[in-house]
Amino acid sequence: MMMKFGFFVLTAAAALTAVAAASIRRDNSSSCGSALESLVTSSDPAFKCLAPSALKDVFDLGTKKPSAAEYESTLDSWLTDFCGVGTCSSDTIGKISAAVDPPCGTTLNTTAFAELRQLVCLKDTVANTFCTVETLKSGNNTDADTNANNTTTTTASPGEILFSILLASTPLFTPCNECAKAQYQLGVQQGSTDPSIFNECGANFIANLNSTLVGVKQVAVTSEFKNAAGALGPTAGLLLLAISGFFALL
Repeated sequence: MMMKFGFFVLTAAAALTAVAAASIRRDNSSSCGSALESLVTSSDPAFKCLAPSALKDVFDLGTKKPSAAEYESTLDSWLTDFCGVGTCSSDTIGKISAAVDPPCGTTLNTTAFAELRQLVCLKDTVANTFCTVETLKSGNNTDADTNANNTTTTTASPGEILFSILLASTPLFTPCNECAKAQYQLGVQQGSTDPSIFNECGANFIANLNSTLVGVKQVAVTSEFKNAAGALGPTAGLLLLAISGFFALL
């Protein structure tokens, strides 16, 4: 039986202190949640680099008790959209930081955003599943299921949901598999080289952490997102060319 989403959120949120870059002040979750909600409902086209519509669907999971299949498919949809569009510009990241840093107690900059995006955009192409979703799927046959199946409604704020997703994208929860190796290798690139978190995976796994990955790849589009409001469509472009050509003949 799959671990229920609500329980995973609570479990992951309890371990947030292990990830300094993703620290949220739990006593300020209401204002943090409001700030995140404002991003995904904003009319500013620059924020489309966050795939806001799909991200809002993920946040909405915190207000209900979704099935395992529902939260997995909802998260997969957002990651597909988020990783499939260009990365947010530095100006947009500045706007995001200004909106969420004070209420959420975070410090977001261009480098941190790029690193987090790379982390959640690792995908197991053999299973055709994002590593993050794969980690959630692995939360079965655990003692946690007994608690997760109670009838108490669990409400999770957008902040708790978002950062539990980030935790599911790290070796803290990832099984001893190719995704974990990919996360480690990405961490090495980003300046983290501590393999001790894999001790429970055994010496053989640790010895092969730097081996060639099998089936896991980075799927984040590296180009910068260009919002449609600031770009000319092909029809408009052709029209301008035609007009300029017309005046050239006068």
